[in-house]
Amino acid sequence: MSKFIRTRNNSAGKAVIAENRELPVARAHDFEVPAGIDGRWLIVEFEPGQTTGWHAVHCDVYVYIAKGQLEFALDGGESVTVYEGDLVIEGDNTLHSWTNTGDGPAKVSAIEVDLP
Repeated sequence: MSKFIRTRNNSAGKAVIAENRELPVARAHDFEVPAGIDGRWLIVEFEPGQTTGWHAVHCDVYVYIAKGQLEFALDGGESVTVYEGDLVIEGDNTLHSWTNTGDGPAKVSAIEVDLP
């Protein structure tokens, strides 16, 4: 299991751990493309009912649904159920969550792209 750790600044301006919990199994591979664009490739597996919780990534993320079904929810109240073969592009700093709403495991392949 991977850990999810979210930090925040307290009233004194010091960083503190606001949340610390386990995430679905994930493997990540950092890479750099010739143009100097940084990125990371992740494989994430979700058990039925498992969720990432609300989070935002500070880059664009291209998420391919390799297996199962997931609900992709946005903090503005919209959500969509995505299925094997679907692709979701998460915009930079978009607050969102992923939840496995299927009866079996789900797996995604995600590429984070951090433009200069």
